[in-house]
Amino acid sequence: MCKFSIIIPNYNEEKYIERCLKSIFEKTLDSLKYKFIVIDDDSTDIIERYNVKLLKSNRLGEGGTRNKGMNIAIGEYIIL
Repeated sequence: MCKFSIIIPNYNEEKYIERCLKSIFEKTLDSLKYKFIVIDDDSTDIIERYNVKLLKSNRLGEGGTRNKGMNIAIGEYIIL
C-alpha cells in the first residue's frame, strides 16, 4: 500500500500542469510510497505521457474533482 495519494485537479492549466508534473518526477521519490492522481475536468490539456493515474470528469469544478480523487485515493495520507 502506498503511503501518500497526491491529488492534482486540472482544468485547462497546460501552462502550469506540465511544469508541476515535471517537477514531481524530477525528484527522487520512492514510487511505492506515492500515488499521483490527476483529475482532468474536461480540459483540452494532454498530460497522459506522465506516470500518473488520469481520471476524466465532466465539469465538476475544483471541489468536485478533489472529491472524486479522494474517493479513489489509496494512500494512508491524502494530499490535495
